[in-house]
Amino acid sequence: MAILGHTSTHLWRPLASWQVLAAPVDEIAALHLEAIMYTYKAQISRIIDGDSVVCDIDCGFDIVLNNQNVRLYAIDTAETRGGTVETKALGNLAKDYLKNELPEGCTVLLRTYIDKRGKFGRVLASIYKQEGDGFQTRSLNTALLDMRLAVEYHGQSKAEVMAQHLENVKYHQQLGNITQTDS
Repeated sequence: MAILGHTSTHLWRPLASWQVLAAPVDEIAALHLEAIMYTYKAQISRIIDGDSVVCDIDCGFDIVLNNQNVRLYAIDTAETRGGTVETKALGNLAKDYLKNELPEGCTVLLRTYIDKRGKFGRVLASIYKQEGDGFQTRSLNTALLDMRLAVEYHGQSKAEVMAQHLENVKYHQQLGNITQTDS
């Protein structure tokens, strides 16, 4: 199995086994962590909500995983079902943003973070939009955080996450993105 190494140009390249064996122990540990991240081209089938999409993942060698549920890694958006009227409105803003950015059939780059699935069986990934012949360097995960449509999520309690979503609701109410008729 080839291990991937990080070059100064931020591209991934395979390392020969002698390069791994010649590396100091701490570099081998770093190489191991980098080896669990993979990138794949994918085609968007549909948007589920602000932090989940369905897509066909091109694994290479004519292998395509169709209709895969993908969860945007390390973020959480407000639910579009359940919860309060205000948080639903925030969740719908996030969903609408993703629908606008990722129309059905568009090609994206997925950067997966663990070679297994999340607790609900979804692939965990950062999603990058296609731009010209390449892909944007800023993920949609980061864009959602920067726009305060999502909060960072690393397994903290539902109460903590909800408090952050409510802060984002207030922010978007002040901007006029969520009105009294929405909430």
